[in-house]
This record gives sequence, structure tokens and C-alpha cells, in this order.
Amino acid sequence: MSAKIQLTAKLTPESKRALLKLKNIDKKYQKAIIAELEDTAIEIRNEAISSMRSTPKTGLTYPRQKGKKMHIASSSPNPPAVDRSDLIKSLIIDVRPGGGAFTDFEVEVGTNINDPPYGSFLEFGTVNMDKRPWLQPAIDKKTKFLESRLKRAIKNQPL
Repeated sequence: MSAKIQLTAKLTPESKRALLKLKNIDKKYQKAIIAELEDTAIEIRNEAISSMRSTPKTGLTYPRQKGKKMHIASSSPNPPAVDRSDLIKSLIIDVRPGGGAFTDFEVEVGTNINDPPYGSFLEFGTVNMDKRPWLQPAIDKKTKFLESRLKRAIKNQPL
């Protein structure tokens, strides 16, 4: 069984209408939009990594690797503290056109660790562990200006 973290940032209806008003929607606009989405996805990934590497280690201390190494965890609601970097190494980015209209694009930033869904456990917590959000704060921080970046990218395309 696999699980996937899926968090979405969508264009406002006003922005979708503005995009649909373009008379000659062609590949150059799609390329401009995808380039901005890729850049934002990379920024989200990098922000998530940065937050994990710089989080204060103020949580529990426990032995790792058969007791030879100690790990100091972060405390909730801080991002998870890095131990072996498994979560960082597993981060993926995928930008692709959606199944609908021109304005539908899918951007996936997440982890490919699904069994167990370690990233989800950290992001949302479990019955035995408080949450340590690492992805949603990065998305919130890096998508603030996505809509204006998309508008600028389209506007800068020659007609």
C-alpha cells in the first residue's frame, strides 16, 4: 500500500479567466508557465530541505543504529531534525500538464518513501508522535508570489 502527500496551490478564478482570454494560446505560453512552476517547485523543495537542516534539535534524544549513534529529534511544531537524510534524499519534483484545460497544470513536490509513509507521519503526526510539518510551510512560503510570477511570465512572451 502506498500513500502520497498531496498539497495543492491553485490559480484564482480571476487568473484562470485572464489566461483563457489569450487569443493565441500555444506552446510558448505553456513553456513559460511550466518554467515558472518548475522554478517554484525547486524553491519549495529547497525550502523544505533548509528548514529540516536548520530546525532546532530540542526534542527527545534516542539511540540510532544499534545504539552506536544518538539522535536528537526536533520538537513539534518544528520541521523534523535531520538524522540520516533519508527524507531529504527522497524528495521529488514533477511538473506536468493536467488533464483539463490549458490552465490546469499539476505540480508534485513530495517524497517517494511510501512504505511506511514517513513524510506523511512527520507532516501530520501520528497517534504516538506530534506533527513536524516540513512541506506545507515550504509551500506556503514559496507560493505567495506564484500567481504574479505566472502573469509576468505570460506577459513577457512575444506575440
